[in-house]
Amino acid sequence: MKIIYIDCTRGADAGGIVAALAGLDGLWPVIEDAVRRYSYGSVRVEYGHVDAGGVKAAAATLKVEDKSPGEAGHILEQSAQKWADMGGIWSLAAGAAERFKNAALGLNGPLRAGKLLYFTGAAAGFFAALDTLGTGEVYATPIPVGKSANTDTEEEYLFWNCCTGAAVEQVAERVPTQAAGAALLAAAAGFTDVPPFTVEKAGFGALAPDKNGGIIKAVLGKKLEPEEPEEVFVIETSIDDMNPEFFPYACEEIFKAGALDVFLTPIYMKKGRPGVMLTALCRRAQKDEVIKSIFNQTTTLGVRVTRQQRRVLQRKWVEVKTPYGKIRVKLGCYAEGGPAVQVAPEYEDCRRAAAECGVPVKEVYREALIGAKQLPVKGARKCFT
Repeated sequence: MKIIYIDCTRGADAGGIVAALAGLDGLWPVIEDAVRRYSYGSVRVEYGHVDAGGVKAAAATLKVEDKSPGEAGHILEQSAQKWADMGGIWSLAAGAAERFKNAALGLNGPLRAGKLLYFTGAAAGFFAALDTLGTGEVYATPIPVGKSANTDTEEEYLFWNCCTGAAVEQVAERVPTQAAGAALLAAAAGFTDVPPFTVEKAGFGALAPDKNGGIIKAVLGKKLEPEEPEEVFVIETSIDDMNPEFFPYACEEIFKAGALDVFLTPIYMKKGRPGVMLTALCRRAQKDEVIKSIFNQTTTLGVRVTRQQRRVLQRKWVEVKTPYGKIRVKLGCYAEGGPAVQVAPEYEDCRRAAAECGVPVKEVYREALIGAKQLPVKGARKCFT
């Protein structure tokens, strides 16, 4: 599994985060296109390199057009809906947008258009980079909080509310803190201990380049899968007194709390009453938050917790060309480069292409399978028997 480790000990500036990711693999064209597309031409990114303490660091500056707060808010709403529909890692982008909007609810009056558009562009570039790199998990150091470099009270308010649920760390020096950067990290990254991984590349981004704000580091690597089965916790509860319309939303929130999987099973309870057993699977680090979410989102008075082990296939994403556009396909292999025992086109990609082309989704699915087996990418053929 590909992971990204972001070292933000010197600051949480959105431009610096995007620049660090771009420095990993020459992703400027991808980032530039995403920023333009999802801001509907209202934001453009200027990029280059600066000398940061003897290091040639990538630098990104987001330039926004003059818009009314209403226009800017509409652009962010449209992009967030697109991100939610795209699924995968883009669902985290939609969550980041929701976090940013919620952070502004306590302001007197609408959030300034420039801030809305800046965040939209930064989120588009950030998640486009993660998607292109095939990122499975993102980890980050705690967001530093020191002597603020901001004199903007509105920005301070947004920053702290965007940090909700994220890990922060007090530092002595002045650091560039920014609401947009905090929202991106809080939505996408885990602030737990980084699992062992092999380093593939490192990118350095300039923080607030016009203020000599230091650097932020992004490291791309491959997670070292444990040879032994992974320890997981199974959390279950039986419910017979909850409105069934509430279950889909409850499951979404439990996923956000860190569950690896959430599913529902119809059951019969005492006195023959029909009910539902809700089951969530999670790792030890997320166990308490998942249990808390189950209590918050359902009517249950108690849960059952058991510790189990699981084995998973090594997973790899490939993108294939079909007559209906590009479709992502997930491969499951016993070992890196070994034969794939599972090949699964991404349903949301197939559904989108089917709707756009007016064909059955099963036809898109079939073409994606054919394309995956013919993909001439190095190492891809070895994944098929």
